[in-house]
Formats: sequence, structure tokens, C-alpha cells
Amino acid sequence: MPDDERGVSRRGFLAAAGLLAGGLLGRRAAAGDDVLPRRELGRTGAEVTVLGLGTACAGQSSQVSLRDAEAVYREAIEQGIGLLDSARGYEKAEQALGQAIRGRRDSVLITTKVRAESHDEARQSFEESLRRLQTDHIDIVYLHDLGSMNYDRAMGPGGSMEYLESMKLLGRIRFVGATSHCGPSQLRRAVESGRLDVVMMVMNFVDRHTYRFEEKVLPACREHGVAAIAMKVLGGELGSDFSRYYGPNPGPQCGDERVTAALRYALSLPGLASAVVGMHTVEQVRRNVALIRELEPYSAVEMAALEEQGKALADGWGLRFGSTA
Repeated sequence: MPDDERGVSRRGFLAAAGLLAGGLLGRRAAAGDDVLPRRELGRTGAEVTVLGLGTACAGQSSQVSLRDAEAVYREAIEQGIGLLDSARGYEKAEQALGQAIRGRRDSVLITTKVRAESHDEARQSFEESLRRLQTDHIDIVYLHDLGSMNYDRAMGPGGSMEYLESMKLLGRIRFVGATSHCGPSQLRRAVESGRLDVVMMVMNFVDRHTYRFEEKVLPACREHGVAAIAMKVLGGELGSDFSRYYGPNPGPQCGDERVTAALRYALSLPGLASAVVGMHTVEQVRRNVALIRELEPYSAVEMAALEEQGKALADGWGLRFGSTA
């Protein structure tokens, strides 16, 4: 694919990401400490740890109890992960997270999502999230998978985004955003509207060749100061049944041997604030935090090799999330 179609050449990608200068991770509290690096959350003025916890894996797994899910989320906080990502649709995740953050609410950024297009549907979902999370405000609330929604309904008068914006004005939501598994052009439209503070989208070294959020949306985020967060960093799941979430420890979609490469890729993306990774167990939390602390910059040769691996896997992974338009 020519450089102008990709939006950034390989060398340009590396330079923009800071890799050629060795700047893979974000700001550390002090040289040599073991605090997770942090990056700016777009134009919001907030900062976020470069690794976030995805709660769907433990939350939706029938093989992970409520108590065990809470233990996973508590361990993430203990290990210094400051971004905890949930959603109304993640079954027991919000309830377990609400218990995990008791007494530590102000030390973490909590997110949730509303899968709704109308004002009333968004209100019902948000109020239930507040109850389950045992809090009076939520740091980031996303429209859940805007790429597959009726854009004009969700973003128009009486839509769900209008409701989220009203809650932001009241201080019940700090930042509003949208996530997308598919439909990158629709997410870009929302970014360019100026109404979003944060977006979270599918970005990994395989789906880069299919959905191409990195080329279609990430540059617009940088231009408009919208924080970009990566999800499905290790691949997520091949089908739409989310069977890999059931656990308790199914292993990453990209394969255990590619976890480090996948994390390095995501955190090398120019302008990315954080990479949210789903974790089923306390052991996975500890492993991923340790990996993040030890990551080294990619060389151009390594990035080229990873690009070829991603292309080889992309056909097999296919269009599992929906439209690429």
C-alpha cells in the first residue's frame, strides 16, 4: 500500500511515535522507579497510565466469579493501573469494579459505556452504571460502538450524545467519548465534530491491515486534540460470540508468543494515550504490568517484520467486527 494511502510511511510512523529517538513510553514519576508511565489524555488536561485494564474478560466470563473478578480489578489498582474500563453490557464487571474501588475512587479513572442511540436509553443505562459502580460520577462515558450505530440518531437532537453532554455539564461525567469496533469513517466524523474528548478503537498489528483506524482516525484525533485509546490490543476474538472472554484463562488471540510485540506496537502508535488490555486473572495483570515496565523501542527492521506478520494473520482474522467503511 502506498505511503499516501496509509497516511504515514513506516519511517514517518516510527519518527512520529518517538521510536527513532527511543521514546516508547510516557512520563515516569522519577528515573528508575517502577511506577507505570503516564501520558496526556488528549486536550482534557488529565493524565492516564499507558496500560489500562479491560474488565470485560473477567466480567463476562461464567468461569470467573464476582469475587474473583473483584480480585483481578483490585490487583490492577495495586499494580498501578490507573485506567479501569467497563461497560453496562459487561455483566458483573461494573458491580465487581464498584467493590474494588471502594476507598480508592479518587486514585483511578473509571469508564463505562452506553449502548444507546436515544436520550432516554442513555439515561437509563448511565443511572444503572452509577448504581453498580457505587459512585456519583464517572470519568469517561462512551457511546458503545458508535461505528455500528445510526449516527444521526445517536449524535443528533434527543440522541444519546446529547444526554452524555448534559451529564458532563452537571459534573456527573468528566469526559465524553465513543468507541468503535468497525465503521472508522463514522468515528472520524464524530472526532471532527468537536464533541468528543476521548475515543477508543480497535488497534492492533493485525487489524491495522483491515480496519485501519490507525490511518483513518488516529491522525484526526491528533489534529483535534481528542485522546485516543487502543482496545483489542491482543486481538480480542475471532468471532462475534466473545467466546474467548469466558476463560478463566484462554490466552490472547494473537498468541502468547506475540503479546510483547502487540503491546509494543500499540504503545508505539503516534498520539496514543493508553492501551486497554482485557485480563482474566491476577497473574495476567502482574505479567502485563511487568511487560509494560520493560518495553523497549522498536527498530525499523523489527517493525517491518511485525508488519509482515500482521498481514499474514489479517486474512484469517477477517471482518469479524463489521464494516471497514
